[in-house]
Amino acid sequence: LSIETFTSDELLSEAGQPVQADVVDTTGQHHFQWMYLTYYARADGFLVVYDITDRRSFENVEWWLQQIREHAKSAAKIVVVG
Repeated sequence: LSIETFTSDELLSEAGQPVQADVVDTTGQHHFQWMYLTYYARADGFLVVYDITDRRSFENVEWWLQQIREHAKSAAKIVVVG
């Protein structure tokens, strides 16, 4: 599990404020789920990334999307990248 936080002065919100991003790299590990709930509740958007050379990685995408839909704000945006 890896968590990185960064703020970009080049990318601004609709209100003109710098955007802060928390990047949580779970490497597909579901056992950190208790920790994700904090991030789900605060996030305005999600980037779900899977390994195109690993079928199991792709198959796990649905689980992550379900978790986001259940625990995140309804207005949160989701982007899936492979």
